[in-house]
Amino acid sequence: MSEKRQILTAAQLRPLLPVLAVVLLLLAGALAWTGWLQMQDATRSRLLQQARDMVADGTARALRQQEARLQERLALPDVQAALAAGDLELAATEMRRDDWPRLDSLELLSTDLDAAYAGLADGGAGRLSALEGALLEGAPVSRIIRDDGVRVVLAAPAKAGDKVVAIAYARLPLGIATAALESANVAGDTYLALRQDNYTVAQRGDVGLTDSAEFLSVPVKGTDLRSSAGLPEETTGVFGLGSMHSFIGAGVLVLLALGAWGLMRRSGRVVADDAEEGPAPTLEQALEQGTGAEVVLGDAAPGAPAPAG
Repeated sequence: MSEKRQILTAAQLRPLLPVLAVVLLLLAGALAWTGWLQMQDATRSRLLQQARDMVADGTARALRQQEARLQERLALPDVQAALAAGDLELAATEMRRDDWPRLDSLELLSTDLDAAYAGLADGGAGRLSALEGALLEGAPVSRIIRDDGVRVVLAAPAKAGDKVVAIAYARLPLGIATAALESANVAGDTYLALRQDNYTVAQRGDVGLTDSAEFLSVPVKGTDLRSSAGLPEETTGVFGLGSMHSFIGAGVLVLLALGAWGLMRRSGRVVADDAEEGPAPTLEQALEQGTGAEVVLGDAAPGAPAPAG
């Protein structure tokens, strides 16, 4: 009897089941959609960070190659002889003798930087920074400065034996430093830049992400440069769920929606069967049927012979 009542209760709720199934399916769709968007966000972030690291490594490698070439020129025997003799012009000429692809200029400057400091009012801060860096580090340094246009400059101490007698100063095109960025795969909705201090040397992608790019910056080893990356805002999952949990939740809701649909069909069959059977008899009708049966049974007393035909 209780089972019958439960079925009838479900049948009474039958009009609500389609609505419940639709709501569950809509919620499952929202979970699946945000889960997919979160997966896209994760893929975008991974690819951008790979590109950022490739730019940092490629830029560092390109500048190290140029620094190594400058040191090789300083170590040439003819250059060393000219430096020992104090003839900086001849030493610079010998350094430029062999082909150096994309070299704009190369000169040997005095280690006395007083004149450079005196002329700071007229500019030249970037040039002075490179010269100071070479003397302080005792090794080649790379900078991107404004020196007759934005350029890559190299500076290295020029030694005669163990004594620093000059500073080698070379200028190269900016493309030496930006080639890795130009060849990187950058999606249009992301941002990638090469920066030095507060100056953006080159950039690609969505410039609207400029301000957020510092959060994903990595240094370019051996330089003052950094590779900066920016991403659009990540998708927030329904109920704060991550992508995997969103997919799992969507699957559970789809199963619940199917269960509601199945219950709706089952309750519909029960209602149809009840309609075919007709309404249940009332108490009065049941009593009347019981009394009639007793009368019929009372007419045939036990042990009485059947009337003769």
